[in-house]
Amino acid sequence: MLNTTVYAETQKQVNSYASFIKRILAFSIDIVIVIVINTMIASAIMAVLQFLNHNSIKIIEAILPVSMSTFLAVYIFYFTLGECSKWQGTIGKKIIKIKITSTQGEKLSFPKTFIRVLVKFISIFIFFGYLTIPFTKRKQAIHDFIVNTTVVNNC
Repeated sequence: MLNTTVYAETQKQVNSYASFIKRILAFSIDIVIVIVINTMIASAIMAVLQFLNHNSIKIIEAILPVSMSTFLAVYIFYFTLGECSKWQGTIGKKIIKIKITSTQGEKLSFPKTFIRVLVKFISIFIFFGYLTIPFTKRKQAIHDFIVNTTVVNNC
């Protein structure tokens, strides 16, 4: 009898971790939101630059650095504020019904979330950071291991 209770609790705990697919879906929604916000901000900056400087060749040279800089700023701002909010996640995570917690199940602080977001950004470029999710007990990516977090289902 005791073994079935322990097994049931273990299964409940394992099933509470968000799957790789759910995390990718949430991230996909979030990245679309970040791109839309970035496009609006970068376009506004470019319009101001064009207004202030009538040399269109120099403006064209500024498009990539402005877009990349605003993307990084929007990405960090969006994910950090969303993940340390009372929702414990971004809009994408809220839609997919998952949230971020510490490995002890607590809400993340702003500094811990900020570090997680920076490490996650690096993980995106070396993609293998996400490949650990299906193979770990708590379905953690590299950035989750580094800051002791996990993504769980939020039913």
